[in-house]
Amino acid sequence: MPDGRSRIATLILGALIALSIAPTNAYAAWTGAWQTSPVRVPARTVARLLPAEVEGTLRFRIHLTLPGRKIRLRFSNEFGTAPLVVGGASVGRAAEGSAVQSGTLVRVTFDGHISTTIPRGAPMLSDPVNLPIGQGSDLIVSIGLPQGAKLSGGTGVPAFLVAGIDAVDREAVPAAKPIDARSILSGVEVDTDTGKAPRVIVVLGDSITDSHVSISAEARGWTDLLGRKLEDGRRAIAVVNAGIGGNRILTSDDGSWEGGKPAAGFGLGDSMLARFDRDVLAVPGVSHLVIFAGINDIGRSNNAPGGVMVTAEDLIAGYRQLIARAHARGVKVIGATILPFQGEVAYGYYSPGHDALRQRVNDWIRTSGAYDGVMDFDCTMSDPKHLGRLLPAFDNGDHVHPNFAGHLAMAASVDLALFD
Repeated sequence: MPDGRSRIATLILGALIALSIAPTNAYAAWTGAWQTSPVRVPARTVARLLPAEVEGTLRFRIHLTLPGRKIRLRFSNEFGTAPLVVGGASVGRAAEGSAVQSGTLVRVTFDGHISTTIPRGAPMLSDPVNLPIGQGSDLIVSIGLPQGAKLSGGTGVPAFLVAGIDAVDREAVPAAKPIDARSILSGVEVDTDTGKAPRVIVVLGDSITDSHVSISAEARGWTDLLGRKLEDGRRAIAVVNAGIGGNRILTSDDGSWEGGKPAAGFGLGDSMLARFDRDVLAVPGVSHLVIFAGINDIGRSNNAPGGVMVTAEDLIAGYRQLIARAHARGVKVIGATILPFQGEVAYGYYSPGHDALRQRVNDWIRTSGAYDGVMDFDCTMSDPKHLGRLLPAFDNGDHVHPNFAGHLAMAASVDLALFD
C-alpha cells in the first residue's frame, strides 16, 4: 500500500489536473441578453391586436446590449396546444428594416439539424451560432413555419411576415409585411468571453415595460433606451425585458376577449408570482431585478372585468415574495414606483380610492427599505399640478401609457449607480 506521503502527492496531482482543465471563468459562459416572455394564445382574439394563424417566415428585429463571440437562441412552444414545426431558422446582423447585412446570415441548427419540432408545452435551445457581435448590435432572426402557428399579440418588437419558408435563407425580403405578433423566439443568450461575469438586469413588468404599442422604430421602450444609455457608458450590462401587457402580480389571466372588450380574465400571462422562476431566475447570469408593476392589480381591483379585490397589504406581500425569491438567489432588487393614471376611462381603472391605494404602495416602495434601490418613476412622470395624472407631455393619450418622450424621461431618470 502507498504510504501517507504518496497518498497526499496523488491527491495534489489530481487537484492540479482538475484545475488545469477547469474553465478559467468562474461563471457560466452563456449570459441572457434579450427576452420576450411567453404567453398563452387568448381563447378569443381581437383582429386589431392578434393575428390569425400565420404560415411562412417570421422575421424579428432585436437589439442586444452585450458583445460576444457566439449566440444561442431560445424558442418557445410553452403555451402551444400542439407540437410546433420549425422548418428552418437563421440569424444575421441587421441592415435596414427586415434586411440582413450581406455575408452575415447564418443558418441556425438544432442538434445539428436545420429543422425541428418543439413539443407542446416546451421551450427549445438552438445549437450555438458562430456570429460575433459587438456591443449594441441589432440582429434579424428568421423562423420558417411550414405548418403555421397561432400567435399572441406583439410586444413592440419589429416583426415581419414573408410568404414561404425559403425566406429564411434570404438576406433581403422586399415583400415583408409588418405584423403585430409576439415572437416564437423567447430569448437570446450570448457567449460573452469577457473574462468576468457581466451584469444582467431583468425588468419584470406589464405593458409599460412590454411596450405593446411600438414606441419607435429603434426602441421597444424605456428598457431598450436604458440599454442604450448603458452602452453609451461602455458598460457590459444586459437589459432583459420580462414585461407582459396586462400582467398582474397576484392574479393570472387567460387573455380572453369578447366583442372587442375585455372579458373575465382580460390581460395576458400568468401572474408575476407564477412566472417568476421562468422569466427572471432562469435568465442566465441575472444579477439585478427591477420590479415595475402593480398598476393592473390596482386598476382592476374589484372593478374592471376579471378584477379581484386588492389591498395595499396584498400587493406589499406580493412584492415581498418576489424580493425574497430574488434575494435567495443573490439577485439585487430595485423597486420602481407606480405611474399615475387619473383620466383613464377605457377600462375603468381610475377612482380616488385606486389612486389612494397607488400612493400607499408607492410610499412603501420608497420608504420600506425592502428593496436594494428605488426608481421613482412616479415622481418623474407625474404632472406637478395634478399629482394623480401623467404629465401631458408624457401621455400617449390614454392617460396610462407613456409616449416616446415619457419613455425617454424614464430611462434618463435611472441612476446607473444602482447597477454598480
